[in-house]
Amino acid sequence: MWVSRTFSVRPGSFLLIALSFLVSFFSEINTQTPPGNPNINVVDTKNEGDTVTLTCTSFGGNPLPTVRWYKNTQLVDAGSSPNGNGDGVYTIGSTTVTYNNYTFQVSRSDNAVSFICKVNNSALTNELQRSLNIEVYVPASDPLISGPVPQVTTALDAGRTYNYTCTASSGYPVANINWKLGTSLVNSVDLHQGMSGRTVRVSESTATNSDSTLTKISLLSWIPITADNGKVLFCVTTQPVVSGGAITTATKSQSAAVFVQQIPIVQVNSSSYTVQVGQTVTMDCTVLMALPPPSTVYWSRLVNGAFNRLVIDNVRFFGSTVSNASLTITNVALSDATSYQCSATNTAGTGNSGATTLTVTGNLAQVRITESRYSVLYGGSVYMECTVQNALPPVTTVRWYKGTSLNNINTSIDVTASKFSGGVLSNPSLNITNVIPSDEGYYSCNATNLVGIASATTFLDVFGDLPSVILGNTSYTVMVGDPVTLNCDYNSSPSPNTITWQRILNAQSSNINVLDSRYGGGTIVAPYLTIHTTLLSDAGVYTCSVTNQVGTSTSQPIFLFVNGSEYDECSACRF
Repeated sequence: MWVSRTFSVRPGSFLLIALSFLVSFFSEINTQTPPGNPNINVVDTKNEGDTVTLTCTSFGGNPLPTVRWYKNTQLVDAGSSPNGNGDGVYTIGSTTVTYNNYTFQVSRSDNAVSFICKVNNSALTNELQRSLNIEVYVPASDPLISGPVPQVTTALDAGRTYNYTCTASSGYPVANINWKLGTSLVNSVDLHQGMSGRTVRVSESTATNSDSTLTKISLLSWIPITADNGKVLFCVTTQPVVSGGAITTATKSQSAAVFVQQIPIVQVNSSSYTVQVGQTVTMDCTVLMALPPPSTVYWSRLVNGAFNRLVIDNVRFFGSTVSNASLTITNVALSDATSYQCSATNTAGTGNSGATTLTVTGNLAQVRITESRYSVLYGGSVYMECTVQNALPPVTTVRWYKGTSLNNINTSIDVTASKFSGGVLSNPSLNITNVIPSDEGYYSCNATNLVGIASATTFLDVFGDLPSVILGNTSYTVMVGDPVTLNCDYNSSPSPNTITWQRILNAQSSNINVLDSRYGGGTIVAPYLTIHTTLLSDAGVYTCSVTNQVGTSTSQPIFLFVNGSEYDECSACRF
C-alpha cells in the first residue's frame, strides 16, 4: 500500500530532509505485503434475464492489489478504478479493502461457466483466485405432444397400442414430465407404468443442448379403452422458478383430445342349435361392445367352406338388425343346416362372432306301393295300395302322378274324377274303375312333408281291348252258283270267344248259321265266311263281328253282288 506523507523544510536542514526521505522510501520497500484471499458474495439461483452483481473483495495488500473478474478464462471486468485496483477501495477500521463489482444479466449459457475473481499484487508469486457458479433457471418451451403412432384417421382403436411423445425443449434444470388423462386437467389422473387395470409404459430421455439447456423427451406407450373416449390426454411439465426470492414450481401443459373407437365385439349366445324341419328357430346374437354403436348387423352362413352374407327376406328370415341382432328362421328346411356367424359393423370396422351350428332334424316319408306292376282287364278295376310311414314332420299331402316313362311321371291325377277314389292323405292308395287302355302307364304315389317329397312307382298294364276287325275287301262280285269267300280277320287281346257273321236285309241284321252246309268258316280259327254255292238271294250286305271278354267289334259293311239269272241259279242247283 502506498501512503501519502507531508514534509516541512527549515533553512539549513536540507540534508536532514533528504536523509529522512531515503529512510522512508526504503522503509516502504521493505514493508510490501500480499493481499488477503478474495471474498465473493453468495449468489442465489436466478432466472434467465435477472440482473446479478458479483462482488469480490480483498483485504490489505501493499501495494494495493488488482481485483478482476473472469468468465472461465475470459476477462470480463477489470474494474473501473483508474489505478487498476478494481472498482476502488474502502477502509474497515485500519484495513484497506479493494473491491470489484461485476454487474450483468444472466443467461442460459452462464450455467456452463465459472465466474472467477483474481487478486494480485507485486508481493504475490501466484495470483489469488476464487470462483463461483451461478444456477440459472431457464423455462423450457411449452410441451409439445406428437402422435399417435400409428396414425389414425378418425379415432384410436380400443385395445391397440399407441405411442405419444411429449417434448420439453431447452430448459434448465430439466423439466419433469407427467402424463395425465381426464376430462380436464383438474380432475385428470396420472398415466404411469404399472397403474392398475391399464397397460401403460413411459420411457424418458434427456439431451444437453449447445447452450447448456436440457431437452427431455417422454414416450408414452398405452392401450386406450372405450371409457377413454371423449377425454383429454395431457402432457404436464414442471420446473423450478425463482419468484420473490423463493423457489417455486412453474407448470405448463399441452393436451390432445382422445377419441376412441371399438370394433364391435359380437357374441352368439350358444354354439349350437337343434330344430325340427318346419319349426322356427332363433339364434341369439349380442353386440357386447361397440364404439360408436354399430350401423349394421348381419348374419352369414357357411357355404362351400366360406361364410356368405345372408339375405333377410322377412319371409323366412327375420331380424339381423341393429335393434334386433338375433336371426330367426321360420319353416326351417334341411338345407338350412350349416354354421352361422353374426357380424356388426361401425366406423372402426367389422367384428365377427364365433360360429354357431344349426342342426335340422327330420326325414322324408317312407312310401311303398305293394306291387311293382299291376295288370287289369280293359273295363275292370284296379286297387294300387300305397303306404306312407315314418315321416318327420308328418306328411301334409299325398298326390298321384302318371307318365309314359319312369323319367316322365308328371301328369297329376285328378282323384276327384268319378273313376278314381283314394289317393289322398287319409287314404293314400288309388282305386281306378272302368279301366281303359289310356290308363296304362307308370304311376307314382308322392308323399310331401316339410323335408320334401318321397315317392314310389308302379306300372299299370291294361290288357284286353275290343277286337280289331280286319277286312280283305268290302265288296265282292260273284256269278250265281259259284263259291265266294268273304275275308275277315282280327287282332284281339284277349283272344276272341266267338266269330259272328250277319246279313243285313231291309235294315235288319240277322246272324248267319255258319254250321249250315252252304257255309264254311265263321270260326275263331277260320273267321272268313265262304258261301259254297252262291244264290241270287245271297246278294246283300254282310258284317263280321269278333267278340272277346271285353266286348264285340263289328266290321264295316261288306257288299256281295251276285250276277246271273234264275235259270243259271237253277242250273247250279241241279248240279
